[in-house]
Amino acid sequence: MTNPEQKILIVDDEPMIRRLLHQKLTKQGYHCEEACSSEEALVIMGNYIPDLMLLDLKMPGKSGMDLLPELKTMYPRASRDYGYSGKRD
Repeated sequence: MTNPEQKILIVDDEPMIRRLLHQKLTKQGYHCEEACSSEEALVIMGNYIPDLMLLDLKMPGKSGMDLLPELKTMYPRASRDYGYSGKRD
């Protein structure tokens, strides 16, 4: 059973991916927020500090890879465990 206080921020430019992850994780008891871009994720994180961020690495504009160094600067004490998945271009 999950702790209802556990928060996840889903950052992906594809609405269908965000919606699917949000639905699945909410059913598991997590509180989820969604952002469609790295810029929106930074705005959301002004008021919402997630326990976990699911970050799309390839997005238009500022990619997830570009966002990672900013997050490291903003939250230096945060754990930085990374997992990658995706398809090759």
